[in-house]
Amino acid sequence: MSFLTDGEETGTGFSVDISKALVSSRRMSIGGIGDFGWHHFDGYTSMSFMGGARVAATGNARFVPFGQFMIGPVRFSTSFCSGEECSETDLAFAPGGGVDARITDRMNLRAQIDFFIIRFGDETEHATRFTCGVSMPIGK
Repeated sequence: MSFLTDGEETGTGFSVDISKALVSSRRMSIGGIGDFGWHHFDGYTSMSFMGGARVAATGNARFVPFGQFMIGPVRFSTSFCSGEECSETDLAFAPGGGVDARITDRMNLRAQIDFFIIRFGDETEHATRFTCGVSMPIGK
């Protein structure tokens, strides 16, 4: 479950990410991440397709905090009209972080926050995404 707020309105939706540790040690890992988010607002939707890097502290087996930076397109579509002028795709940067709390060896609870910086031509808009849910390691 995910909430995206632009300061005036909050959209509800979801986000899904896949990450892969590329370099690991006892204390931290550095990896790549791919993220998809979808949020519905009153009259429009947003979809984000982002990729980037994640650094996670791996010293504590119960709680794993992480920080990340992503970049990619965000597409906004409105339902109030038809045609090409009813949607727009812009570039976004999203630094953020969160924590995974272990429930079992195969399942974690996750709380995450990302700070979107969206470029609309010469303008910049800021949005905040809060996500909570379940994360599962695949391939262990």
